[in-house]
Amino acid sequence: MISYKIHLLRCGSAAQSSGQMYVGQLDLPLSADGQAEIEQLRGSGGYPQVDRLYMSPLLRCEQTAKLLYPGCGVQVVDGLADASLGEFEGKSLDELKDKPEFVAWLQNSQESPPPGGERVEDFTARISSAFDGIVREMMRERVQSAAVIVGGGVLMTLMATLALPRLQMHEWTVAPGHGYTLLTSAQRWMHGGRAEAFAMLPAQEE
Repeated sequence: MISYKIHLLRCGSAAQSSGQMYVGQLDLPLSADGQAEIEQLRGSGGYPQVDRLYMSPLLRCEQTAKLLYPGCGVQVVDGLADASLGEFEGKSLDELKDKPEFVAWLQNSQESPPPGGERVEDFTARISSAFDGIVREMMRERVQSAAVIVGGGVLMTLMATLALPRLQMHEWTVAPGHGYTLLTSAQRWMHGGRAEAFAMLPAQEE
């Protein structure tokens, strides 16, 4: 039975013009510190070689992918973009804290999406469908290992949706440049869409 390894990795930290702001699909590059951090992590040698590389369409994911896997051809998967935050994109807490729609979103994001933004269930369905397309392509073309570079919210949501063991979204939090190796088979994926969280990345030396 053929096993498929998918290395799901969080992109590096994005540059922000003035303090902390809410960033979803706002297409920011890596910050200088974020780039340096990814380069340092790559120097550790803890990232496995892969047969194929996939990424979110956002610039910070593209830059991370090129730093971690230089020279590796990459496929952009539009459906893996971060959630759209609508009118909250690029705004700071100070700018938003007095807006009732922002307070409602913080209290219950499931029921109160950002104005002009994406509902949680729509975001989850979109990225799950995109990831399923990757796995099915790997199976169809007998690609046994791939890296997938995404934003932190995408990574945590995918892990909470499809990974075994089943954990809450916040329990899958990882630092920039880190992630998980998922292991699945055609039988497991086609009958339940599940993958085992096999290891953390980058791998640590014993």
